[in-house]
Amino acid sequence: MSSEKNLKDADLLENANKGNPKAQYRLGLMALASSKKKDINRALNWFNLAAIKAFPPAQYSMGVLYDKGLGVTENKSTALLWYYAAAQNNHAKAQYNLGVFFLNGIGTAVNLEEANSWFSKAAQQGIKKAAKILAILSRANDSGLEYIDQVKSIEALGLSENEK
Repeated sequence: MSSEKNLKDADLLENANKGNPKAQYRLGLMALASSKKKDINRALNWFNLAAIKAFPPAQYSMGVLYDKGLGVTENKSTALLWYYAAAQNNHAKAQYNLGVFFLNGIGTAVNLEEANSWFSKAAQQGIKKAAKILAILSRANDSGLEYIDQVKSIEALGLSENEK
């Protein structure tokens, strides 16, 4: 079994080194899951290589790293750019995070129209939190801004697969 895993890892590394963005992303995830602190830099490197090839999960991961300051200096504007790239490539969690950024003016000016648009796209792809926020924003539009405080405290999603 161990030799089979090593073969898979070797194939993965070979494919990543040949420029396969999916393999690069997978290696980034593996490095991120490592308990070694320096592996965050390896993760960042693999994610970046895949992200510049327009691989949406890697673009989203780069956004999270900059958003949370993991392995890089926290930079909300750079996070916004990576989320935008992933969202344009139909990544649901990136679309949700763009909604959060535009709603709260993180890395950009507050823009409720943009926030609404990105939350709508995320909701259409099954992000339940986005649908709830859209309902609150709709009530805010109908009855003034009294409901807006209910969504101001929301946070962007991270790398967990369980967040929706």
